[in-house]
Amino acid sequence: MSAATMQVYYADHHAVPLPAGHRFPRAKYALLKQWRLERKLLPPAELFPSDPAPLEAVRLGVVRKFKRGFGAMTREVIARTVPRR
Repeated sequence: MSAATMQVYYADHHAVPLPAGHRFPRAKYALLKQWRLERKLLPPAELFPSDPAPLEAVRLGVVRKFKRGFGAMTREVIARTVPRR
């Protein structure tokens, strides 16, 4: 019986247009992938590039989450857990 392999997908090769000064730590994903490869924590044979999500699917997902109160819930959790300056 052969050992099962994990399939790890990455998306650090996709361009994501963000406004200048946006705080999303996009570079960390490529760095994390490289760090794991260098330490042999992630075999290259288990690594696969992901396809970009269709923009319409992303839009629909965001709209559905906010319609269900996701935005309000997130703000409430942040207000309870993140210390204010």
